[in-house]
Amino acid sequence: MKNRRSQNIQNISVVGLGKLGLCMAACFANKGFKVSGIDINKKRLN
Repeated sequence: MKNRRSQNIQNISVVGLGKLGLCMAACFANKGFKVSGIDINKKRLN
């Protein structure tokens, strides 16, 4: 995530917040990105 293109990205959307998507969203958030999560299961959005 240290290349030039990623320095311009500020917002990331993760589609699917299962085991993999939730971990990815958390990792991006920990790196300082603003993350939006989308899932068809509303329980996973809380």
